Amino acid sequence: SNREWLEDHKVGKPIYIDGQSELLANILKRTFLWGGSEMLWLNYIAIPILAGFDPKMGQGRVFSYDVAGMVNERPDYVAVGSGQVKAETLLDERWNPIFSLEEAQKLAIYAITRASSDIHTSPPVLAPPTVFHASKDGVGMLDEKEALEISWDIFYKDAERRGVSRFPDTMPTGIKESK
Repeated sequence: SNREWLEDHKVGKPIYIDGQSELLANILKRTFLWGGSEMLWLNYIAIPILAGFDPKMGQGRVFSYDVAGMVNERPDYVAVGSGQVKAETLLDERWNPIFSLEEAQKLAIYAITRASSDIHTSPPVLAPPTVFHASKDGVGMLDEKEALEISWDIFYKDAERRGVSRFPDTMPTGIKESK
């Protein structure tokens, strides 16, 4: 029985997403107990999202956390931060589990754009939003140039809908001319 336990707990054995989630929750709990109130007061808080593919279940899993390490699992998507309510409302209305990767990435950028529209943060047209995806083939990231182009496309469509004709001079070269 000791040999079986050692095999199950062998160093170098892969930690699947459920174990990674538990590990991250424990790190957050210990960090919060160690100096959480000071970190909150100083605004040194990051709220992580963990997503990955679970080979045992044959599907993706998404976890969000609070500052004290409480974990919440969602079956599809999650948003955190100051624009969370607005982003999740939009995702709740528009998310479809049969989206292609491209459709899901565009919706994610749209949700980021909407979430930042009225909370006095930098809009995702100034810097490319970071969009990751996870599948049984691994983790990938949307190309920054493509993410920025999608952001600007959303910006232009919104401006056109509102009747705005003036655009900032800080727009990336090539995007302004191509619209």
